[in-house]
Amino acid sequence: MKEAGLGGVGVWVVKRLLIGVVVLLLSSARGLQAQELGSVVGTVTDSSGAAVPGAEVTATNQRNGIVVRTTTTNSVGNYALPGLPISTYTIRASKEGFATAVHADQVVNVGSDVRADLTLSVGAVKQEVTVTAAAAILQTENATVGQEVTSTRVESIDINGRNFIQLANLVPGASGQSLVGSFNTPVGVTANAGINFNGERQSHNVFSVDGQENYDRGCGGCIEIVPDQDAIQEFKVLTSNAQQDLGFGSAAHIQMEIKSGTSQFHGEAFEFNRNRALETQPFFTNKAHLKRPYENYNDFGFNLGGPIGKPGRDNKTFFFTTIDWRRLLQASTFSGNGTPVNWTTGDFSTSGAGSGIGNPVILDHTQPVTLPDGTAGFLPFAGNIIPGPRQDANGLILGKSGFLFLPPNSGTQAIGGVTAPVDVNEQIVKIDHQFSDKTSLMV
Repeated sequence: MKEAGLGGVGVWVVKRLLIGVVVLLLSSARGLQAQELGSVVGTVTDSSGAAVPGAEVTATNQRNGIVVRTTTTNSVGNYALPGLPISTYTIRASKEGFATAVHADQVVNVGSDVRADLTLSVGAVKQEVTVTAAAAILQTENATVGQEVTSTRVESIDINGRNFIQLANLVPGASGQSLVGSFNTPVGVTANAGINFNGERQSHNVFSVDGQENYDRGCGGCIEIVPDQDAIQEFKVLTSNAQQDLGFGSAAHIQMEIKSGTSQFHGEAFEFNRNRALETQPFFTNKAHLKRPYENYNDFGFNLGGPIGKPGRDNKTFFFTTIDWRRLLQASTFSGNGTPVNWTTGDFSTSGAGSGIGNPVILDHTQPVTLPDGTAGFLPFAGNIIPGPRQDANGLILGKSGFLFLPPNSGTQAIGGVTAPVDVNEQIVKIDHQFSDKTSLMV
């Protein structure tokens, strides 16, 4: 009997389907990554203003010295260098019979399209004419409205709670509840992203990191991962006229970029602490003569980046890693119906007074009795007072804790604090590899 199988045709179909799935996944990943990259466009002319076709144009990443992209000007002298990771670049244009034109210190931000025009003068190719890029006043390459929060701001502005979302308040059109003191912990996730742009709902914001979605659509736009402030290279807030591959939210699109390694090793260690010894007493706990609510927030860790290999060599692979611990013990002040002091000693003789439900009877389950209707029951404690030997040890401990009796001057409300510990460990590893001047990989 011949064993059943797929056969030659079936195997061929399965192989083609698998190849198609792999190609689809790779192309989708490439498209997502492209969202966070920038580009440089421009025109190459000679000293008379005439276009120079066929000139070679390169973009060199000044952080690692690698030629990231190479292209050639078209028939009217225009060129485009797409897919550039955020960094500072040196743009070079060269052609036989002309001195090389150099456009140095060209900054490319998250998702930005910048222009760098170059002028070639007559001379040897080995000669260089260098022009330093000036800060762009207007972005004229597309109609997108937004603003970058650069690495200078991310690193230099002190943030109470180290929640980088606070920096988004610097962007025109941003409004919402105050995020000052909003700790960078997974507590109150929606509050961490509680910011509106141009009057749109918070749930219509979109967050992405390194080209990947970083928000929970089912939660109404809650940001999923809030990276450590020292791990963010920069981020951009698009508030209007986003391009078709980004405009899938009617509010803002916040694009974050994680730092990358460079040609030299660099790193830092940090520790930030906030505790109640350095804070004032909240009004209501102070009025009730209670101790200051417990609070202790530690944010500590380190980051390191550099080449994979010996620095100074022809490195093409770079890494960046950060490990961050966030430990929070924070008591929240609460108020509730107060409990008479005599309850802490087992005296419930006044329980229910003034409540409209009468005095509930507390039964002694060690004293069974047959009720007049013939059913089984228990005798009540005399006077609704539980004798000391019969009181539960846990109840006594709770009574002595101060949460079950009325503090002085608190009226009918009991005031106290409850602590919910949070312990977060965030680890990020990023690897960049440059295969050629047209192909690169980031994981």
